[in-house]
Amino acid sequence: HDKNSSITIKAYFKLLATNKNFLLCWVGETFSSVGTWFTLVALIDTIQTLYPDRTILISFMLFTRLVPSSFFIIIIGPLTDRIDKKKGIIFCNATAAVTTLAITLIKSRELLPIIYVLIFIQNSAIALYNPLRQSLITLIVEKHELQIASTLDTIGWSVMTAFGASGGGYFASYFGNDWCFYVDAMTYIFCTICFCFIVYDPKKQFEVQEYSIEDISRTTKDDYTNINNNNN
Repeated sequence: HDKNSSITIKAYFKLLATNKNFLLCWVGETFSSVGTWFTLVALIDTIQTLYPDRTILISFMLFTRLVPSSFFIIIIGPLTDRIDKKKGIIFCNATAAVTTLAITLIKSRELLPIIYVLIFIQNSAIALYNPLRQSLITLIVEKHELQIASTLDTIGWSVMTAFGASGGGYFASYFGNDWCFYVDAMTYIFCTICFCFIVYDPKKQFEVQEYSIEDISRTTKDDYTNINNNNN
């Protein structure tokens, strides 16, 4: 059972060590997750500063962040099949960076509605970015490594989400909200640079649906079996 566990662990490190494209994709996305939480903390504090007695505005801000991914999913799916994955991702990250920086210019109550417009644009770009990135992964990772890539994504997102959520408030209290937005913008720029260095053959595609839910479930069950055997 130690052998099975060792092979499973080695597989994750092997993918990162041998697949430069996925490493760039994974590192860019992982660091970008931190900035997302920094911006969320800064947005809440900014709105509370402008309207300390209107907490409903915070709820509306959270709603505005969720609208693009919830309502645009119908058109985003077909759209990702028709555009260049790498160029689309770079455009989405650049858009998110610009809108994040633009929020730092809003300093008065009268301009608060512009923040909501910027939030909507930013999260529309993110809503398009996510399926584009998932589609790109199928072009740079072998079919049998998809489950490993997915697990690494989950680990990276979980760790950075914990760091961003816990460190965002601390960072904002010491450096101010604007620097939270600057950090977020820099993570988008960093992510963009990472994707610029990804090189792949767009013609190298396989049908993702062939990697069915049954395949994923079977792989997951095997992982659980290895873990249980290791514990026993």
